Amino acid sequence: MTKRDAIVAVLGAAFGILVCQAFARFFEHDSLLDAPNASGPTLARYAGRTLTLGEVEAELRAPGNQASASVVSTPEGRRSYVEGLVRLDLLARLGEEKGYHRDPAFVRRLKQELAATYLEKEFEEPARKGAPTDEEIAKYFEENVGKLRRPERLRIAIIAFRTEDDGSRKAKRPVAQQVLAELRRRASDYYAFGEIAAARSEEPRSAVTSGELPAMSREELEAGFGPTLAEKTFAMSRRPGTLLDGVVEGERGLFIVKFLGAEPAYEPKLEDLRDALRTQLTTERRGKALEAFLGDIWKKADVKIDEGALKQLQVPPTTGAAAK
Repeated sequence: MTKRDAIVAVLGAAFGILVCQAFARFFEHDSLLDAPNASGPTLARYAGRTLTLGEVEAELRAPGNQASASVVSTPEGRRSYVEGLVRLDLLARLGEEKGYHRDPAFVRRLKQELAATYLEKEFEEPARKGAPTDEEIAKYFEENVGKLRRPERLRIAIIAFRTEDDGSRKAKRPVAQQVLAELRRRASDYYAFGEIAAARSEEPRSAVTSGELPAMSREELEAGFGPTLAEKTFAMSRRPGTLLDGVVEGERGLFIVKFLGAEPAYEPKLEDLRDALRTQLTTERRGKALEAFLGDIWKKADVKIDEGALKQLQVPPTTGAAAK
């Protein structure tokens, strides 16, 4: 044997080994369609494949399966259900043979399903096992009871005359008193206060609502209009429709006040809020845990985005724009 013949023989043997390895890898490759529950008696044979009892029972137990017990409760129903599974598998494998599982739209949907399944199995299921206990809810209630507590709030309507200094206060005082006198004359006119507030009030928040303010606590009234108005309002008669006696000389202006109603103080009780707090605490925990979970995956993947290349990204035109 010549040196050349020896080299050819070695190359041929090596090629044969590579081909055998390639075929072995090909036949060992598992399809995405292969079921993990292929156990028990064989119910159907087709195209060199089998459908087992274990596979069918797994399908029936699968979450979201719409097949009801009544569908497989009769011989005809069981046969029809098995035939449907065989037909689905045949069509899916024919699609795989054609390479349709590499279609971009299919791959995109597959990625979405796999990502959702991964999150469900690796994050959501463990998270549900760690639901807040009654002791944790009680602790959460104690930590947040101040936010849940609500002081008494009053609903009032006002007509405001803003004053920046003593001069403007002096000039507007008789105007405010004239408006109050007109309101008293029209006491039987339900719409009088709203009409005058819309025309004369210098408080933009209430002028567009016939003078009415949202329900406010003493603290909120002090913050918005000054302590004098808050004090006089909370001390006035609580009969709806009552006008406060006289014009209020407040720190931020002159005010005419009409009482509309009151909302009593609210003192939260754990037993009344237990279910709502459980939901709120679960939601807060899940949000923080999901952020940490995804952040850890991102960090381990060592994600790096090329900002220069990102700037080159072109948004494809819409169908309508392309048509033009």
